[in-house]
Amino acid sequence: SPPTLDPSLLFATGDLYSTAVDLTKFQHFLFESEIILNEQMRAKMVGDAKATHGLGVNVISIKGRRAVWKTGHLAGFANIAMHFPREDFTIVILSNKDHAPVEALANRIASATFSFFDRFRALKH
Repeated sequence: SPPTLDPSLLFATGDLYSTAVDLTKFQHFLFESEIILNEQMRAKMVGDAKATHGLGVNVISIKGRRAVWKTGHLAGFANIAMHFPREDFTIVILSNKDHAPVEALANRIASATFSFFDRFRALKH
C-alpha cells in the first residue's frame, strides 16, 4: 500500500492551496506593482545583477534574461514559479509527483520560448 502522509508535515504550507493562474497573478503583482513590495524592497529581494540568490528566491539568467524563481516540495508534490521581471513573463509548474524535475522543465520552457521570440524578432527586422 502507498505510504500515508503525516498531516503534521503540512504545517509549513499554512493549509494554503493555489492554482497556476493564481500563482502567475501573484508573481505579476509581486514584481510589477507596488501592492505587495515597493521598489526598494523588491531590489533587496532580488539582489544585484550578479546575484544568484535573493531574499527567499533564486536568481538565474536564461538566454540573457534574468529570472527570479522559487520551488516548493512536499511529499507527493513539486512546483516552481519562475518570473522574468523585465519581460513580465511567468512560468508556473505544479506537479503531483514528489521529485518531478520542475526546475529543468521551467528552464527548458523559458529557453524554448525566448529562442522562439528571438527568432521571430530577427525575422521582423
